[in-house]
Amino acid sequence: MRRRGAIFPSTFSTVAMIVGGIWLIQGLGIADTGSFMDGQPVWALSGGVLLFVGLVSSVAKRRKRQTQKPGSPG
Repeated sequence: MRRRGAIFPSTFSTVAMIVGGIWLIQGLGIADTGSFMDGQPVWALSGGVLLFVGLVSSVAKRRKRQTQKPGSPG
């Protein structure tokens, strides 16, 4: 059974990876959307950092889940 507060880390990781990926692609100029973000290195860097944070958060959550013993609270 999933704890009530346990959904936040999973949601945060997913949203951070999606938004970070979009910012990275726009910042690198790969997606020419006509946005002010297109081809701007600051958005590529910000997106890369956010994508990395999302990945680290996701991996940490998985490792925590794997190390918990069945039937233990938390």
